[in-house]
Amino acid sequence: MKFKATILLSGKTATGIEVPEHIVEGLGGGRRAAVNVTINGYRYRSTVAAMGGVFMLPISAEHRAGAGVNAGDSVLVTLTPDAAAPHRQSHRRPARGPRLSCRRGCRSLNELSRRALVADHVSVAQADHPVGARGEVQIVGDDHE
Repeated sequence: MKFKATILLSGKTATGIEVPEHIVEGLGGGRRAAVNVTINGYRYRSTVAAMGGVFMLPISAEHRAGAGVNAGDSVLVTLTPDAAAPHRQSHRRPARGPRLSCRRGCRSLNELSRRALVADHVSVAQADHPVGARGEVQIVGDDHE
Protein backbone atom coordinates (compact mmCIF):
# COMPACT_ATOMS: atom_id res chain seq x y z
CA MET A 1 0.00 0.00 0.00
CA LYS A 2 1.45 3.35 -1.04
CA PHE A 3 0.75 6.81 0.33
CA LYS A 4 2.40 10.23 0.51
CA ALA A 5 3.34 11.63 3.90
CA THR A 6 5.50 14.19 5.63
CA ILE A 7 8.11 13.06 8.15
CA LEU A 8 7.10 14.60 11.46
CA LEU A 9 9.47 15.66 14.25
CA SER A 10 8.48 15.23 17.89
CA GLY A 11 10.85 16.56 20.52
CA LYS A 12 14.52 16.82 19.54
CA THR A 13 15.05 13.67 17.48
CA ALA A 14 11.93 11.46 17.47
CA THR A 15 10.57 11.25 13.94
CA GLY A 16 7.72 9.36 12.39
CA ILE A 17 5.05 9.28 9.74
CA GLU A 18 1.32 9.44 10.38
CA VAL A 19 -0.29 6.45 8.65
CA PRO A 20 -3.89 6.88 7.42
CA GLU A 21 -6.39 4.61 9.17
CA HIS A 22 -7.58 3.00 5.92
CA ILE A 23 -3.99 1.92 5.20
CA VAL A 24 -3.70 0.30 8.65
CA GLU A 25 -7.02 -1.50 8.15
CA GLY A 26 -5.82 -2.72 4.75
CA LEU A 27 -2.69 -4.21 6.34
CA GLY A 28 -4.86 -6.39 8.59
CA GLY A 29 -2.46 -6.37 11.54
CA GLY A 30 -4.72 -4.74 14.09
CA ARG A 31 -3.57 -1.83 16.23
CA ARG A 32 0.11 -2.90 16.11
CA ALA A 33 0.73 -4.04 12.56
CA ALA A 34 4.19 -5.45 11.70
CA VAL A 35 5.20 -4.04 8.31
CA ASN A 36 7.97 -3.79 5.74
CA VAL A 37 8.59 -0.12 4.96
CA THR A 38 10.09 1.26 1.75
CA ILE A 39 11.08 4.93 1.52
CA ASN A 40 13.18 6.15 -1.46
CA GLY A 41 14.15 2.55 -2.25
CA TYR A 42 15.40 1.95 1.30
CA ARG A 43 13.61 -0.95 3.01
CA TYR A 44 13.31 -1.80 6.72
CA ARG A 45 11.00 -3.62 9.14
CA SER A 46 8.90 -1.77 11.70
CA THR A 47 5.55 -1.64 13.47
CA VAL A 48 2.68 0.78 12.95
CA ALA A 49 1.23 1.66 16.36
CA ALA A 50 -1.62 3.79 17.67
CA MET A 51 -0.25 6.81 19.52
CA GLY A 52 -2.44 9.62 20.79
CA GLY A 53 -5.39 8.62 18.61
CA VAL A 54 -3.42 8.37 15.34
CA PHE A 55 -1.37 5.60 13.76
CA MET A 56 2.34 6.33 13.62
CA LEU A 57 5.30 4.70 11.91
CA PRO A 58 8.61 5.50 13.64
CA ILE A 59 11.73 6.31 11.61
CA SER A 60 15.02 6.01 13.50
CA ALA A 61 18.10 8.08 12.67
CA GLU A 62 19.64 4.97 11.06
CA HIS A 63 16.64 4.54 8.75
CA ARG A 64 16.46 8.27 7.94
CA ALA A 65 20.13 8.19 6.92
CA GLY A 66 19.60 5.01 4.87
CA ALA A 67 16.64 6.54 3.02
CA GLY A 68 18.32 9.94 2.72
CA VAL A 69 15.45 11.83 4.35
CA ASN A 70 15.01 14.29 7.21
CA ALA A 71 12.17 15.64 9.34
CA GLY A 72 9.86 17.82 7.26
CA ASP A 73 10.51 15.96 3.99
CA SER A 74 7.55 14.77 1.93
CA VAL A 75 8.02 11.12 0.94
CA LEU A 76 6.27 8.28 -0.85
CA VAL A 77 5.88 5.39 1.61
CA THR A 78 5.18 1.78 0.67
CA LEU A 79 3.93 -0.55 3.44
CA THR A 80 3.45 -4.29 3.12
CA PRO A 81 2.51 -6.76 5.87
CA ASP A 82 5.58 -8.37 7.44
CA ALA A 83 4.96 -12.09 6.99
CA ALA A 84 8.25 -12.93 8.75
CA ALA A 85 7.15 -11.22 11.97
CA PRO A 86 6.35 -13.64 14.78
CA HIS A 87 2.64 -14.14 15.36
CA ARG A 88 1.65 -12.22 18.48
CA GLN A 89 -0.80 -13.70 20.90
CA SER A 90 -3.66 -11.47 21.90
CA HIS A 91 -3.34 -10.06 25.41
CA ARG A 92 -7.07 -10.30 25.84
CA ARG A 93 -8.20 -13.09 28.10
CA PRO A 94 -10.79 -15.52 26.77
CA ALA A 95 -14.39 -14.92 27.80
CA ARG A 96 -14.75 -17.47 30.57
CA GLY A 97 -15.23 -17.33 34.33
CA PRO A 98 -13.37 -14.99 36.65
CA ARG A 99 -9.59 -15.04 36.54
CA LEU A 100 -8.11 -16.91 39.48
CA SER A 101 -4.67 -16.10 40.74
CA CYS A 102 -2.57 -17.81 43.33
CA ARG A 103 -0.82 -15.37 45.59
CA ARG A 104 0.41 -17.92 48.13
CA GLY A 105 2.94 -19.70 45.94
CA CYS A 106 0.65 -22.25 44.29
CA ARG A 107 2.29 -24.17 41.49
CA SER A 108 -0.87 -24.70 39.47
CA LEU A 109 -4.53 -23.85 39.26
CA ASN A 110 -5.35 -27.35 40.57
CA GLU A 111 -3.40 -26.59 43.75
CA LEU A 112 -5.26 -23.28 44.00
CA SER A 113 -8.56 -25.17 43.70
CA ARG A 114 -7.51 -27.65 46.39
CA ARG A 115 -6.53 -24.80 48.72
CA ALA A 116 -9.88 -23.09 48.12
CA LEU A 117 -11.71 -26.35 48.86
CA VAL A 118 -9.79 -26.86 52.13
CA ALA A 119 -10.37 -23.24 53.14
CA ASP A 120 -14.09 -23.70 52.50
CA HIS A 121 -14.21 -26.82 54.72
CA VAL A 122 -12.27 -25.03 57.47
CA SER A 123 -14.63 -22.04 57.42
CA VAL A 124 -17.65 -24.37 57.67
CA ALA A 125 -16.03 -26.20 60.61
CA GLN A 126 -15.26 -22.91 62.33
CA ALA A 127 -18.85 -21.81 61.93
CA ASP A 128 -20.04 -25.08 63.54
CA HIS A 129 -17.57 -24.83 66.46
CA PRO A 130 -16.83 -21.37 67.92
CA VAL A 131 -13.16 -20.60 68.62
CA GLY A 132 -12.05 -19.47 72.09
CA ALA A 133 -9.85 -16.49 72.95
CA ARG A 134 -6.64 -18.57 72.66
CA GLY A 135 -7.63 -20.33 69.46
CA GLU A 136 -8.94 -23.61 70.91
CA VAL A 137 -12.18 -25.01 69.59
CA GLN A 138 -15.07 -24.98 72.00
CA ILE A 139 -17.54 -27.81 71.61
CA VAL A 140 -20.96 -26.48 72.51
CA GLY A 141 -23.66 -28.91 73.58
CA ASP A 142 -25.58 -30.36 76.55
CA ASP A 143 -23.47 -33.48 77.02
CA HIS A 144 -20.01 -31.77 77.22
CA GLU A 145 -20.00 -29.89 80.53
